Amino acid sequence: RELHEELTPLLAIPTMQELNNEISEQERTLKEVQDEIQAVKDRMANASKPSAAPTLGNRRLSGGGYASAACYPANRFQPKQPSNSKPPNPNTLKRKINHMLGEYKTRKRKCMDFVGELAD
Repeated sequence: RELHEELTPLLAIPTMQELNNEISEQERTLKEVQDEIQAVKDRMANASKPSAAPTLGNRRLSGGGYASAACYPANRFQPKQPSNSKPPNPNTLKRKINHMLGEYKTRKRKCMDFVGELAD
């Protein structure tokens, strides 16, 4: 019994062959991840080229013919300001921010009410 208790921790130590197998498996996993990272970098580099996808008007199309999300940025409703325009009046900016905050709080309250109703 004492011999068994002494051998148990020693047998738990992996052998050199097991360590080599684990290292090769981790290296293979690392290679796959590096290949995936390189593929993403290549896609990002190609996405900046306008001829990378077919176009319809000024919108790029993905494989299925639907306009991709990249063509519709989140601020598409905001007017474009020239880069040389002066910054807005601080009071006007504050009013706009407070207005957007009010809209956000209203939407959040409605969503939380909806979730609360679903929970009931």
